[in-house]
Amino acid sequence: MTARYQVLQRGGVWDFQTRTTIPPDRSNAAWVEYQEWLTGGNTPLPPDTVGMDDLATAKRKRQDEIDAYARAIYVDTPEPDSIVAVVQMLRQRQQEALREAGQMTLI
Repeated sequence: MTARYQVLQRGGVWDFQTRTTIPPDRSNAAWVEYQEWLTGGNTPLPPDTVGMDDLATAKRKRQDEIDAYARAIYVDTPEPDSIVAVVQMLRQRQQEALREAGQMTLI
C-alpha cells in the first residue's frame, strides 16, 4: 500500500488522496485526521530533497545545463550569471536557423 501522506520540508504534509497541503494546525480537521492516521501505525513518505540544493549548487547546475545546450546548438557558451548572454545566444541561434531557411532576420 502506498502512503497517503508525505512530510513537507517547510512543515505540514501533502495528502495524496485530497491533493492538498495540510498545515500543522490542531484546529484543522485534516491535521487531526493525519495525526490519527499516524497513531494507527502508518508512516508518511519522507520529504522530497529534489530542488533543495543550496544556491551555489543550483547556479552551477543551471550553468552546466546552459553550457550543454550551447554546445548542442554550436554557439559560444555565455558568461556565467548573465541572462543577457543567454538571450543573445538564443537570438544568435534563431538568426542562424532563419538564414538557413532562407528568411530575413530583423534585430
